[in-house]
Amino acid sequence: MRAERFSRSCPATPATSLTTSLTPSLTPSMAALLALALLLALVAMPVRAHAQGTTIGRPFSGDAGNQFEYLQFIVAEDRTLTGAIINNAPRPRRDVEVQVTAIGLESRAPVWSFKQRFSEIPPNGRVEIRAAYGRFTAEPGAFTFKFTEAAAPPPVQAPPPPDAQPGPPVSDGESPTRNFCSAIFSERGEYVLEGTGPCESVAFPLEPGLVRFEVSRKGGDPISVELRDNEKQLVATLATNSTYRNLKASSKINQALRYRLQVTHDGKWTVRVSGTGLRDFGSRPSDDDASPAEPREPQGKRFELTLE
Repeated sequence: MRAERFSRSCPATPATSLTTSLTPSLTPSMAALLALALLLALVAMPVRAHAQGTTIGRPFSGDAGNQFEYLQFIVAEDRTLTGAIINNAPRPRRDVEVQVTAIGLESRAPVWSFKQRFSEIPPNGRVEIRAAYGRFTAEPGAFTFKFTEAAAPPPVQAPPPPDAQPGPPVSDGESPTRNFCSAIFSERGEYVLEGTGPCESVAFPLEPGLVRFEVSRKGGDPISVELRDNEKQLVATLATNSTYRNLKASSKINQALRYRLQVTHDGKWTVRVSGTGLRDFGSRPSDDDASPAEPREPQGKRFELTLE
């Protein structure tokens, strides 16, 4: 009963009447002031110009790599792309194709591409590029340059002087007749290789055919000898932990290459090589320029081995 009497004495005010009483009405002068304030705020806001970062009307140059340079490229107001390509190499560039690609200012994706081919660009030469960019193509934010060209011709090697003596080529770190552990000379139409201790011998050329090897050692330790090609691939095993003072072996050579001996031995050793097409390495060095090993001293038993 008490609650019922309270509700009657405090009637609820409609929501619409409360809202109306709290909202002030705008006079014409106040509306004009509000409109002016909004206009001033819009004028003061920074303008996001679509042309910010665009290359329209702005020349650009740079290094394109591989001794190419792009110079004074510009997209004019009539949407024409012009510029120059410079060849900074000291040689002519032949069959050159230049591809220019525009990257969209907003999309950051390719929006336009153009190719032009030049039969030759001389050393430090300049060629011009001119292309229609397109009136309705999106504004460019950047350009990329791609160059392709014909392979450069191999360098021309000067012929050897008339008095040059033919001989085996010289590898890095050794002379034609010796390295740090071995030496080679010619004797009675054979190669003679002499060395001391474990060694990868000086290189020597062999022609296709059957080649004979005679291995001798000085000292009590066994000896192992392998024939390897210029890529260090195994061609033949001439001796494996042999205790013979002297042994003979032969191997069929299939390719005309330069070969080496891989010797495993603690003492002095000698290998004589005989076959067809052997080159002349000169006579045995004098005592003042002696090879690492002493001359061959054949003695003891002989062992014959043929490798096919």
